[in-house]
Amino acid sequence: MLITILILFVIIVILLRRKQIFSNNKQLKNMPLSGLFIQPTSIRLSQKFVGKIIPLQTLDIFPTVSGFIEKVNVQENQSVHIGDTLFILQQRHYLVQKEVAQSQLENADKAYQQSKKILAETEQQKESLSQIEIKMAQQQFEQAKNNLKIAQEKLKQAKINYMYTVIKSPVNGKITQITTTIGNYVAPAGNFLARIIQHSPIRVVFPVNETDYLNFLEMEQGSFDTGTFKLILSNGQIYPITGIFQLMEKTLKNIILSVDFPNPESILKIGESITVLFEKKFLNVIVLDKNLVYLTPNGAFVFLLKQNKIVRTPVIIGLTVNNQYVILKGLKQNDFVLTEKISGFQIGKINTNTKQNLISRPSESTN
Repeated sequence: MLITILILFVIIVILLRRKQIFSNNKQLKNMPLSGLFIQPTSIRLSQKFVGKIIPLQTLDIFPTVSGFIEKVNVQENQSVHIGDTLFILQQRHYLVQKEVAQSQLENADKAYQQSKKILAETEQQKESLSQIEIKMAQQQFEQAKNNLKIAQEKLKQAKINYMYTVIKSPVNGKITQITTTIGNYVAPAGNFLARIIQHSPIRVVFPVNETDYLNFLEMEQGSFDTGTFKLILSNGQIYPITGIFQLMEKTLKNIILSVDFPNPESILKIGESITVLFEKKFLNVIVLDKNLVYLTPNGAFVFLLKQNKIVRTPVIIGLTVNNQYVILKGLKQNDFVLTEKISGFQIGKINTNTKQNLISRPSESTN
């Protein structure tokens, strides 16, 4: 008797449950479903990274010619600009070489002009001259021409050597070390005279985690070198000059980006940390509000209405823009994403009559 009562109780519960589900489905059958149609849009991505300011290069200054130091125009920790005079070697020896080379060139030019004139006269009188006389005139001209060329090269080199007695800064930077003083003899093969850390342009390096980087590349026209790089100074102001993307290096943990910034006023200090602001516009990107995307340990999904049925659809999300996810895969234009809460028994069960039951709201975009 007890068993019979239990069986009847179970049957009644099942029937009531089926009645409730049928009632719910009947009620939901004609219920308007709110959602939005997917429309790709343009978004402007802004990301901030913590970067470090490093010098573009550190230069050791060597003399190009030998000589005694006559003047030292700089001191350690002094800022210098391109073309500033750092050291001057004794110039008397190189000045004499230049003057001698100039005199030799003048003599060589006179000899060349004379031999050229003689050759011209010989050509005019070749009918009355022997072959030996003609050949001698030609040889003398070629020799004079060669001597002139040698003299020109010697003067050119003498001028260069004299110019090299004045040692100038090749970059905008700061003198961090000086190894010589007045009266020292220096040579190209010796020690460096000074060390300069370049401070304009300056380089800012910062890491981008690999996940964000790969997501970034998935987006249309995903390329860091087509974006805009700015710096946010410690006082909150934007550095007035934009940077130029240089290179990317991959480490075991991160992607390291390098961006160069002109630094003519030495506002950016080597060794300091700074905020990098990256901005880029992407075209034809699908974005969804975060509350429409459900995250699970097995991935993300959204609810779509397909062929009059609610379908749980996996998606791959990328970067976060404001309060939205960039959807890399899983959605296409005109998909209808439901914006209301969906319970488990509804999935695949609702058969809406017509599209007039759909209530669409516009997709929000970031321009």
